[in-house]
Amino acid sequence: MPPSVAVLLPNYAGRELLERYLPSVVAAAATVEAPVVIVDDASPDDSVAFLNSTFPSVRVLALAENVGFARAVNHGVGEIPADTIVLLNTDVEPDPGFVPPLLRALEEPEVFAAVPRLRRPLEGGVAESAIAGEFRRGLFRLHFLGDEPFACHATPSPTLYPVGAAVAFRRDVFLRLGGLDPLYRPYYWEDADLGYRAWKAGYQVLCVPDSLADHHAGVIRATQPGGRIALAQDAHRFLFTWKNVHDPWWTLSHCALLGPHVLASLCTGRWGFVRGLIAALGRLPEALRARQAARRAATVSDREVLAQLG
Repeated sequence: MPPSVAVLLPNYAGRELLERYLPSVVAAAATVEAPVVIVDDASPDDSVAFLNSTFPSVRVLALAENVGFARAVNHGVGEIPADTIVLLNTDVEPDPGFVPPLLRALEEPEVFAAVPRLRRPLEGGVAESAIAGEFRRGLFRLHFLGDEPFACHATPSPTLYPVGAAVAFRRDVFLRLGGLDPLYRPYYWEDADLGYRAWKAGYQVLCVPDSLADHHAGVIRATQPGGRIALAQDAHRFLFTWKNVHDPWWTLSHCALLGPHVLASLCTGRWGFVRGLIAALGRLPEALRARQAARRAATVSDREVLAQLG
């Protein structure tokens, strides 16, 4: 019989992170008898050889070419016939009992994904997994709520999207939603896109206070130049808006205020905003095609989604 739960880690050049944090992942997976699967995204280091020699119980899916975070995760999910997938970055160190609270949250049929209280040790242990959204002055903005929801709620509470660093989700819904969108290549905002589409399809994403994990935030920073990271963050916010924000007044506001935002950015030296817009425009046709599919799949409006998140 296929396992009901499996743990999936995408890996790129993460040999040192695997050595440091994979033992805690294997231990946590063992508490629910879940296999651990790693999708190696054509790592240039010796990640695959290290895994084969040191963790023979871990299944390795080695890709022949580098495809990016979204496609690597989608490939792994497609290869694992489990009801629930626990997705982790290689820089995440879960507590031994972090999986069962997530599984309990997923017992409700309307819940698509459940995220732990994902702490950032480098920033004093503040949680990064509680997020709200706002559309203001023509732009979609994320608000990271820190520890506030966990202090106020003893039970799971809603969050805008399932942080890709650590999340458990229902595989059937993930596939129904189309998985992570490679539009956001090579990284960033693909998890926000997935969560927002899930809310608009009538599902929920929850933060679970009883599930704990630490995110040491080393995967992308350790392997990618800072300029490329900043460009991806800036560009992908535009792509997210163009694909997912369908409210007519919000769309009109975005188009009308884009010019003034660019002018203000140039005057104040916020070059990242302008560079991000230029980079995003190169994928505008792809984003508009994805927008049509996203509109057809949506049953809940933009305003209703953000209202549910307070």
